[in-house]
Amino acid sequence: MCMAAINLKELKKEKYWPIFIQKVKGNVPFSTIDNKVITIDSNDTRWSGVDTPDEMSAIFKSGNSTILPTVKPKGTITLNKLSKENIKEGGTGGGADAKTTAVQERGSAYILQRVLKNNKRYNSANDIRKDTQAYRALLTIWRKEGIDFEEGWLEDYYKQQKTMLVEYSSPRFTQFIRDGGFMDWITKLVRTKYQISKKDNWNPADIWLIKDQNKTIKMIQDLVDGGSSQTLEELNAILRQLFHDDIVVGVSLKKISGKEAYYERVNLSKADFESYKQMYYEISSIKCDLSIGKDKKGRTSFGTQDSRIFVDSETTTYNFQIKANDSAGFSNLKWEPTAKGQAAARLGKAPVDMVQKLLIDYRVRYDNRNGQYPKSLTDLTKVQDEYARIIKTLRQKGVETEVDEDAAINNIIVVLGNPETAHVANSKLMQLKFLHMLVGMQPVERNKFMTDMTFLAQKKGERFGPFGKLY
Repeated sequence: MCMAAINLKELKKEKYWPIFIQKVKGNVPFSTIDNKVITIDSNDTRWSGVDTPDEMSAIFKSGNSTILPTVKPKGTITLNKLSKENIKEGGTGGGADAKTTAVQERGSAYILQRVLKNNKRYNSANDIRKDTQAYRALLTIWRKEGIDFEEGWLEDYYKQQKTMLVEYSSPRFTQFIRDGGFMDWITKLVRTKYQISKKDNWNPADIWLIKDQNKTIKMIQDLVDGGSSQTLEELNAILRQLFHDDIVVGVSLKKISGKEAYYERVNLSKADFESYKQMYYEISSIKCDLSIGKDKKGRTSFGTQDSRIFVDSETTTYNFQIKANDSAGFSNLKWEPTAKGQAAARLGKAPVDMVQKLLIDYRVRYDNRNGQYPKSLTDLTKVQDEYARIIKTLRQKGVETEVDEDAAINNIIVVLGNPETAHVANSKLMQLKFLHMLVGMQPVERNKFMTDMTFLAQKKGERFGPFGKLY
C-alpha cells in the first residue's frame, strides 16, 4: 500500500521543517511512498547553513528543483516521492511522542540484548532485517503500541549495536531493561529517598544493562538503607563503581546524527568532574524574534515563539532554545540545547529546579512563574515602559530582535490582545526578562553561567548519576 507523499506547502511550516532538515543533515534514512528506504545526500551544497524555516523555504522556492541527490542507493529522488510519515511528529526524525519513543527504545534494548547476550552478529542494517527472529520481535514491539514499524530505525539499531559491541567486547549483562524491573525500582528509590520527582533530572538513562538484576538491586538497597544520612552523592558513587565493573550500565539513547554511533561515558570519575569545572564556553549571539508573522494556524504571532542563545565551545556550538513548556497554553519556560551537527537529538533539558539553584549561586534573580508576567493588555499597561527599556537594552547589548523597541511593543500588544495567542506573548515577555538578566551580568560571569547551563542540560556533574550516552 502506498503512503501519502510529502507536501511542499506543509514542509515549509514550522511544525515540519526541523524534522526534515534534521533527518537530512543526520543522514537518517527516509521511507518513500512505495515503501522503499533511501538516504538523501547530506553533503549536497543546498543544505549548507540551513537552520531556519526561511532558509528551508528558500531551497524549494518557486523555480528551484526538488530533485534530491541520494547516497543510498546512489541516484536522485523527487521530494514528492518521499512519504509524509517522515515529517510527522513522532516520525523517525522528529520529536517523537511518548509511545513512539518507547518503542524505539525497546527496539534498542532488544537488539543490544541480541548482540551482547545472545552473541548475534550483524554486518549491516539489512542483516537485522534478514534475522527473522529479531525482525519479527521488532515488529511485535511496535505493533503492540499500534504503530507501524519504521524501517529507517534498522539503520540506527545497526549503528548502536556496532558501537556497543566495541565498547563491551566481553559483556556479562544478563538483563536489558527499559520497562519495569530495575528501571521502576531506581525511579521509585530516587523519588522517595532523595525527593527527585523525575528520574531523568538525575540520570537520563533510557535503558539499563545489568548483571543479575535481583542480586544487584538487593546489594544497592542494602548500601543505601542507612537512613537520611545516605546522600544522593553516595548513591552516585555506588553506581559509578557498578558502572566501572559492568554490573549496572545506564544508557541514554539519542538519535544517531552521523554515519556512525558514538558512545560517551558521563560522570564516571573525579577527573570527569574536574574537567567539567575547567570548561569555559562563550556566548556568540542571542536571538529573540519580536517581528510579526503567521503561525501554523494562520494567526498573527511572532516570527518564532522561542529565543535562542548560541554558546561556543572549542569543538562545537550549543544552540539553546528557550521556550514555553506548553506551546498551546500558559506555562513556564524550559531551556534545551542542541549541539551543532547533532540536531536530530537534543542534549536534554536543564532541570528547572537546578536552574533556580544556579541563579542563586550567581546571585541573580529571575522568576520562572508565568503568572508573574502579563497575560492581558491590562497587565501589560502597568509594565509597558519597563519592557520598552528592556528591549532597548537588549538591542544595545547585541541581541537580535528583528525590530526596534517601538515596533516590538506594538507587536506584543497585537499578540497579547488576541486570547488565542496571549500565551505566546506571555512566554516572550518571560524570555525577555531572562535575557535581560543574562546580559546584565559581567561578560565572564555570563559565559560561566551559560557553560553551567550546558552541563546541567547534559546532566554532567557530581549531582548527577553515571550513564553512557549513545548518539
